[in-house]
Amino acid sequence: MWPATLVELRCDWIMAAPLLATRLKRLTVWLALLDGRDVVAVDGVESRQVVRTSVRRGYVMPTATSASGKAILAALGPERWHRLLPQEPPPALRAELETARRAGYAISVGEVDPAVHTVAAAVASADGEPIGALIVAAPGGRGALCAVEVLP
Repeated sequence: MWPATLVELRCDWIMAAPLLATRLKRLTVWLALLDGRDVVAVDGVESRQVVRTSVRRGYVMPTATSASGKAILAALGPERWHRLLPQEPPPALRAELETARRAGYAISVGEVDPAVHTVAAAVASADGEPIGALIVAAPGGRGALCAVEVLP
């Protein structure tokens, strides 16, 4: 049985997904949740474009290179990175996570898949604990980074 927070998040996602799909027509949007040290895609709405990124439920995204993982790490803060990373992050990743923390979102430009650009923001439980991420993605040529202008 899911904790109440995840049930509420699922209900919010069901209501928000069609709106996001309408507003971000050319982009794919999905929700990922933390599962131990993994970030796992749980649901999504694909772009209607012929060339698009696709959502695979159950896909495990790398924490240190995916936008979703970086958004969650940024929301956790440096004192808790050890919960998701097997070792201390290198200086370049530390700097990127600090930038993501200040911005409220993280990006991945071809780091997980060379042909995909993503932007993600952490999703928190009622007590403020990061439990997942909302991800916007597009093929590299289309530029998911334009979603930063649309997302609050």
